[in-house]
Amino acid sequence: MIFEPKHINVIKCIHASETSEIFYITYKGAECCLKVFHMGDDLGFSDDGRDLCRYHCESQTYEALRSRGVCGSGFVPLFYGTYENLDPEPFGNSLDSFKNDRRRPSAILTQYLPGATSLTAKNVTPGLLQQAIEGLKAIHSAWVIHNDAEPKNALVVSNKIVWVDFDVSIVFFAEKRGDLNLVDEIESEVEFFCSCARKLAIPRITDEFHSFTSVGWYGSAYLLTCCALQLIFGKTYTLFSVKWTLLWSILIFKASSALSGAAPNSTGLIVGRAICGVGAAGIFAGVVVCIVHVVPLQKRPQIQSMFGALMGFSSIVGPLIGGGFTSNVTWRWCFHINLPVGGVAMLVILVFLKIPDQPIAQAPLFKKIKQLDIPKAILLVPGTVCLLLALQWGGQTYPWNNGRVMALLTLAGVLLVGFSAVQVLLPGTATLPPRILKQRSVVAACWTTLTIICGNYIIIYLLPIWFQSIKGASASESGIRTLPLMISMVAGSISGGTLNTKIGYYTPLAIVGTCLMCVGNGLLTTFEVDTSAGKWIGYQIIYGLGLGLSFQVPNLAVKASLPKDDVPTGLALMLFATLLGASVFVSAGENVLANQLVKRLAGVKGLDASMITSGGATSLLQSLPDDVHNTALVAYNEALREVFRVGLIPTSLSVIGAASLEWRSVKKPAGKISAKKGEKETTEKV
Repeated sequence: MIFEPKHINVIKCIHASETSEIFYITYKGAECCLKVFHMGDDLGFSDDGRDLCRYHCESQTYEALRSRGVCGSGFVPLFYGTYENLDPEPFGNSLDSFKNDRRRPSAILTQYLPGATSLTAKNVTPGLLQQAIEGLKAIHSAWVIHNDAEPKNALVVSNKIVWVDFDVSIVFFAEKRGDLNLVDEIESEVEFFCSCARKLAIPRITDEFHSFTSVGWYGSAYLLTCCALQLIFGKTYTLFSVKWTLLWSILIFKASSALSGAAPNSTGLIVGRAICGVGAAGIFAGVVVCIVHVVPLQKRPQIQSMFGALMGFSSIVGPLIGGGFTSNVTWRWCFHINLPVGGVAMLVILVFLKIPDQPIAQAPLFKKIKQLDIPKAILLVPGTVCLLLALQWGGQTYPWNNGRVMALLTLAGVLLVGFSAVQVLLPGTATLPPRILKQRSVVAACWTTLTIICGNYIIIYLLPIWFQSIKGASASESGIRTLPLMISMVAGSISGGTLNTKIGYYTPLAIVGTCLMCVGNGLLTTFEVDTSAGKWIGYQIIYGLGLGLSFQVPNLAVKASLPKDDVPTGLALMLFATLLGASVFVSAGENVLANQLVKRLAGVKGLDASMITSGGATSLLQSLPDDVHNTALVAYNEALREVFRVGLIPTSLSVIGAASLEWRSVKKPAGKISAKKGEKETTEKV
């Protein structure tokens, strides 16, 4: 497209450099932006195929972006045309710097962006960073490499990101699109922007620490220690004062939060998060143990339903608060906020929590430490850490057949088998006494928890991806569209607690809940590209109600089946299964999705499946021509449905666990305890 210079009225120069100047103008009365280039000698092409003439680079880029529909996406300015051999004389002194050039300048006319500012540490938010990455992927979908993807070229306009300055960009024309280097260049460009973004935000943590590659460990360090120490804390609460063990756990959590918030470098933050996991493990176990001691059995369902509702509420509000701190104050307040909250909790527990000490709590410290049996923990903790690391790395950081992953799995197997053998051979001081695992309800509850969590994490992981990729929703919109699941889960949890309190028996609710989850999950596997809002809302509600009814039942079963002394260990086992299930199936879901995308998109014309798996699916799909776009969208939807089917497997297996629970009533106490071969056993059989 060629514009007409006679309609241009130059208002002012916005920016000037050695190679070009940018002007704010009106064109036929409309506000526009005119970029005028100094045209020197023809410099030819670089080794990587880039035209060394900046005007040619930018004009070819805008032509490619316009033809692929990217200019209309909002990620780049609208493109109105070009003009070569522009005579500077009619513009008075506005183009004085071009009048002495040997060749007349050339110009590009684009959309004017009022109030535009570069992306900086002052205005960056996680949402803007995500938009910037999505914009780069949209640009890549037009076979264009920006080649200067720094935050300075990502303009913030009305809380939206617009990429500009394409004068060193590379356009991959049809004959070059088979070049294997294209995928590498796309991945490198996104990684380059992320490395620049570390100066701005997770943004802002990595800015201070200059360690963008450590981001994954900020969450993993917490998960590893929290999961590995669950069973240890379960044993600890049977030997020491419940009140003081809980207070010490909160103190550890508060101290580690302070350490994380004041961390001088990335290593300090990782260490702080790892210690946070220690405190959190003690808090998780301590809270459920307090319920056992303070709340009568028949009222526990209602209390647990309240906890379930709070968990659902916090899963919605927590990220919003964290994002607000990061965007408007500092990320450090995400950790500092734990200090006053933890202080209030400690004060309330210190003053109001009255739990009589168990007889063993009065025993000498040496005897209690001996009962805790630290040497056995040396097998459990590293075994769990090795297993979790292997599950997190396998198929993502490293291939499953990588020596690191295989060594971790082997070591985890040896250590955990050794731990199990010690529990059987030395039951008197076992961290997980065999008498607990001989309880049918405990085994069934553990199985139910593990399978529910495995299936649920697949759903939580996949739904936002489906909304963004298939329905074209933004990240924030996809979060809003998953609210039916969260709200129905809270409603199901409260309803389940009320029903449990009235009828006493929890097994029927577990069976009904897991069956509803199966129905809801099964319906999710029927998602089509054109699935209506009524259906995806309804399917989430069915699944969420089932989840709310059933996910607290395993804990109730443990509390109702075990004597009070063994309940802490039983509940710690449930928490261990929860964290383990989450780790296993998030990794499994990601791997299955990646493999399905490569398989199903390989035959789509004009679409490179490896580019999709590198993270550019949404933008690439949206920019394809209609005929190819529809084919690719259906293929992508089928890949997502396949992962929903993977989630349906553990969800279906949860019904077996629910049906295997003993029919005990929360209105009846657990059986008495009798000694046998140095162990305690429940005598009640139902």
